[in-house]
Amino acid sequence: DPDILILNEMDWGMARSGNTHTTRKMQEQRACMNYVYGVEFLELTNGNVQEINATIGLTNDVGYHGNAVLSKWPIVEAKIVRLHQLYDHLYKAKADRMDAGERRLGGRMALFAITDLGNGRRLLIISAHGHGGAKKQDLESDAQVLCKEINGYSNVSGFFIGGDMSGNLVWKLMQLCGTFALEKTNNYRGRRAVPTWRVDCPNGGPPRARFERGDWLLARGNLTILNTTVQTIHPYRKTPDGKYECVSDHSIISLRARLSP
Repeated sequence: DPDILILNEMDWGMARSGNTHTTRKMQEQRACMNYVYGVEFLELTNGNVQEINATIGLTNDVGYHGNAVLSKWPIVEAKIVRLHQLYDHLYKAKADRMDAGERRLGGRMALFAITDLGNGRRLLIISAHGHGGAKKQDLESDAQVLCKEINGYSNVSGFFIGGDMSGNLVWKLMQLCGTFALEKTNNYRGRRAVPTWRVDCPNGGPPRARFERGDWLLARGNLTILNTTVQTIHPYRKTPDGKYECVSDHSIISLRARLSP
C-alpha cells in the first residue's frame, strides 16, 4: 500500500461520480491514511457534454472538483496556492472539444500539505494542477509563484510536487526550484518521457496513453529515489466478460524513495 498519494481532479458531490466525496471514500478504504482536500472549481454543470448526457435527470449535490493529498502520517499544515486566473474563460460554456458544455467557477491551483514522519522529519507534498493550454509566460509566472512558496518552507526535509502539468511549467519548476532531474522521478524511453495522457482502452483492449506526458512528479531534498521502482501505470479494471475498462484518462506515477536521516 502507498504511504502517500497525490491526487488531481477529485470530485465531491458530482453526479458524474455518484455524488460521493471521492477523496474521503478513498481514505475510508485506507483507514490508516489522513487526507486534505482543496477546492479548485465549483462546477455549474454536470461536467462536459458527455458527462451531461450520461447524467440526465441528476443534479450535483455539491459540485466541487479539486486536488487532494493522502498520507499515512499526520498532516500538520495545508494551504492552497492559486495559479494565474482564467475566471471569465472558465465561466463561459465551452463550445467544442472534450470540455464542450462545461461551465465552472474557480481556477487551477496547487494544494500544499506538510506531513510529519516523526523524529523531526517533515515532508512537503504538493498536488498541482496546471493550465494545459496556457501561454508560456503565464506558466513561467506560475512556476515562480510555486517556487517562492516552496522555498519559504525551511522546516522540511524535502518535497514532492506532482500532478497534471504542462511541460513548460515543469521545466521552469525544475530550473527555479532546483529539483532532481526529471529522469529520476519519471519514466523515459530513451530521451522521450513515457506518455501518461490520454489513457483509453480501445475496443475493450489493454490500456494505452495516446498523446504525451501530461503528468509529472518532481522532488528535491534529503531523498534517495530508488530508480528501479519508478513506474507509469495505466489504471484499468476487468469487466465480467474479460474486457479492459479504463478508470482514468491519466496515468499513475509510482516510485519508492528513502528519506535520509
